[in-house]
Formats: sequence, C-alpha cells, structure tokens
Amino acid sequence: IAESYTRTLLVTIGASVVLLFVLLWLWQVRKHSRQLKENERIIWQQAHYDYLTQLPNRRLFQDRINQLLINHERRSTRFALLLIDLDGFKEVNDTMGHDQGDALLKMVTHRLSECLRKSDSLSRLGGDEFTVIVKNLSKSQTAEAVAQKMLEVMAQPFYLQNSPVYISASIGITLFPDDYPDTYDSASLMKNADQAMYEAKKLGKNQFHYYTDNMHHEALYRMELLADLRSAIDDHEFQLYYQPIINLKNDRIEKLEALVRWHSDKRGVVPPNEFITLLEETRLINTLGDQLFDEALAFSKSINQNRERPIEISLNVSPLQLKFKTVETWPKKLKAEHARVTLEVTESMLMEYNISDSLVSLRNMGFKVSLDDFGVGYSSLAYLRQFPFDYLKIDRSFVNHMTETSDELHLCKAIIDMAHQLKLSVIAEGVETQEQMDLLKSLNCDYAQGYLISRPLPTAEITALIQNKQSIPEFELQNPV
Repeated sequence: IAESYTRTLLVTIGASVVLLFVLLWLWQVRKHSRQLKENERIIWQQAHYDYLTQLPNRRLFQDRINQLLINHERRSTRFALLLIDLDGFKEVNDTMGHDQGDALLKMVTHRLSECLRKSDSLSRLGGDEFTVIVKNLSKSQTAEAVAQKMLEVMAQPFYLQNSPVYISASIGITLFPDDYPDTYDSASLMKNADQAMYEAKKLGKNQFHYYTDNMHHEALYRMELLADLRSAIDDHEFQLYYQPIINLKNDRIEKLEALVRWHSDKRGVVPPNEFITLLEETRLINTLGDQLFDEALAFSKSINQNRERPIEISLNVSPLQLKFKTVETWPKKLKAEHARVTLEVTESMLMEYNISDSLVSLRNMGFKVSLDDFGVGYSSLAYLRQFPFDYLKIDRSFVNHMTETSDELHLCKAIIDMAHQLKLSVIAEGVETQEQMDLLKSLNCDYAQGYLISRPLPTAEITALIQNKQSIPEFELQNPV
C-alpha cells in the first residue's frame, strides 16, 4: 500500500510539475504575444504619427487622401485640402533655439486643432508645414471659413520664455473635385495646394489663396525658366549694361550704374523682373552675383586706364548675397584691382534683413554704399543715421512728375537739403526732360541719371562714349532697352 501511495504521489507531483511548466510556457507565450502586439502598435504609431505633435504624419495623411479618392469612385465626395506653412518660424528657431521651436509647434498644433470639426483631419508633414483635410464640403465657403479662422488664431501672440512671439501662416487651398475635371491623384492635390500656398506667400504672407489653372501654367513656366537660368549662368549669357550718372556741377560722366541683362539664345532678351526674383529664391543670385562683380571689376580696370579721376561703378546687390556672406571675397578683389565700386541697397532690404554689420564691414574695406529708391519704401530717417551711406538716390517717381509748381519739387528739395545736412551726396534717378535737369540743378542736387542722359549701354558703346568723348546719344523714350 505504501509503495502504491508513493508511486501515486510521485505521478501526481510529476504531472503537477509538467502542468506548471505548461502554464508557465503558455503565460510566456501570451506575454510575448502581448509584447509583440504592443511593439507592432508602437512601430505603427511611430510610422504614422509625428513624434512631436502626435498628429498624423505625411504617410498617414497620404493614406487618408488616397482613401478619400478611392471612396470618390464609389460615391461622389467633396473635400478641401489646405496646405499651411508658418511665416517667421525659422527666425524663432534660429534666435531662440530648437527647444523653443518645438514648443511653438505644439502650441500651433493646439490652435489649429481648435479650428476644425471632428470629421476634419490635421496632419504635420514635417518642419513647419501642416495639412488639413476639410471633409463633406457643401460649398467653398466652408474651407474659406476654416482658413480665415486659422489666420485669426495664428495672429495672436505665442508666449515663449515669458515673451510674446508673433508668427503667421500662408495657406494654399485646393478643392476636390472642383479643381480636377480630368485625372487626379494625391500627388496632384499636394502640388496644387503647394502652388496656392506659394502664391499666398508671394502676395505678402498671412493670407490664404485658392488654386487656379493659371498656377499650373506658371509653375511649368518657372520650372523651364529655372532650367534655362542654370544653363545661362554656366554659359555666361548674362552681361552688364552701364547707365551714365553725371555730375550736375560740370555735366561730366563720373559714375556708371551696372545693370544686368540676359540675352538668351533660346528666349531672346528677358527682362530682369522676370528672372531676378527666381534667382533669389533659388540662391543662384549668389553665383551670378560673383560673375557680375568680376565682370564689373574687369570693366572698371579697362575704362579707368590712364584716367586722372577714375569712374565709379555702382552695382546692385541682393540681400541674400549679404546674408549668406557670398560677398566676403569681394574686398580682396577690389583692393587688388584698385577699383572704385559702390554697392546699392534698397530700403526694403534694410527692413527685412539684418545686413547692417555686413554693410559696415564692406564699407570699412573700401566700398561705398548707396541707398536706392529713397522715398517709396519705409523712408525711415533712422536708416540714414544708422547705416553707413555715401549716396542717397531719389526714386524716379518723384523726378518724373517734377515741375516748377508740383509737390514733387518741394519733396525733392527737402530730401536734398536733408541729405546734405547728413553729408550724403544725392543722385536723382529717372531724369527724362531738360526741365527736370534744370530744376535739379537749381535744387543743388549732386548727380543725375536717366534716359535724357543715356539709356543703359553695352560695354563697347559706353566705352566709346567715355573714351572718345562723344556726345550723349539721343534715345527714343517710347522704345527703351
């Protein structure tokens, strides 16, 4: 009996141990399965949601757009896609640090979310770009109301480190299926919203803009123009024309303003207003600017050989050339060529970019500085006191309408008198009549520039004009070059 009892007990214990191991194994399997599911959830979350704002990221946003387009095939649906780009965010990031920039993005997310319905979808594409899908649209005003509300909440100050910070938003809107009568896909929706957003920025930021068919054609034109610009820079298709600036005391040419011209083999003569902005947006202006500076120095050396009083070259500079320090090599080149060069900047450049240190440095290294288009921008007298100017250029809009009885005459007189008190020389632009020239002399203006004197001329013609002391060529105003 004892042996049987012992045997039974051992069997029971063995079975219990086996059962215990089985239970432990099943528990481990279940635990591992739960861990796998949790890991899968975390991986899916990280793959589809932005780590900072916890908003759907680009991938999930793309999935949602594609799903809406698929549903449209079965049942007609209407929605709006809004692309939001923050204005001024980079400056906050650069000045206050990335931690504060991240905090600002979280605040922006909260404000934008409050503008939406539960059925709408807010996503962060990356950086300072957000998208919104406004579903179940009955009319375009619904999307417009959302965009307007977003602009209003973004206009309120954000507080970082107990200090108010102001940013705004540029919003591009495309409507589906209104903007897509033929073919469509998620890429075309994004492209069109991006073009509309770009237009909002171009018009001054802090606003929304709807996509139009014209934007597609403009985008294609910009893309082709950019490709041609790159080739033109490589092939040196750009050249400088020079417009004389005369001393009103002796009627002699003492300065020349260098103006860029593009004679394209493909497009013919392209006006500067069609390509300068694109050059700046793509920063190709830095490469072209260096080419043109070298060309201006070479011309200065050529024209001033054996001249007792060298002719000064004025060269317009872009704020990007100063901001990105691409002009740092210029002073060394200037000194090597013993040239006299004036850099022309506009009032808007001073307002929008922090370039005062660069201007002071360049002036200390041999350049002169001219304030261009004075009177039509911000016209702050503080600029004349704060920045190291040598010349002040009166905008052509004042000179063009100047007569003996006009208000422009009194304005020009006030500008000239003020500039002289500040020890600045004054250049009047846009002189087109002898009456304007005589009035400027009577006001004691220092220099004049305009079509009455000469149109901008290529190198050979301006050289002949100066070296051979030919008379100023006549120019038909109705057909300017």
